Amino acid sequence: MKIDRLLSVLFYLLHRNRATAREVSECFHVLMHTIQPDLIALSDAGIPALSIQGSHGGFAIMDTYKPDRLLVDTDDLFFILTAPESISIACQNMEPLQITEKMKTLVRNVQSMEFRKRKE
Repeated sequence: MKIDRLLSVLFYLLHRNRATAREVSECFHVLMHTIQPDLIALSDAGIPALSIQGSHGGFAIMDTYKPDRLLVDTDDLFFILTAPESISIACQNMEPLQITEKMKTLVRNVQSMEFRKRKE
């Protein structure tokens, strides 16, 4: 689905300073010609996607861009945070549980309170 790929490309580029069209196309198993329209679609959606020319060029998202918290709702957050807890129990390994605790510190107070209410 195109919207899934667009969101994935957005997060892929946010995670990197820059990526070439070849890197992005290989990651998402699409033709290199597909990436340019995807970046245009992101720009049309108000996301500052950049095309950098030259031998060290590629695609990037402006450093000043911060994704809207609405991309992840409370239900998504619940499943993201409970998965490592389940892995910890199943594998008898505390490391995934420690990751969950780190993730919870990244959650804003409102989302954290909603998460606690749902878990109870």
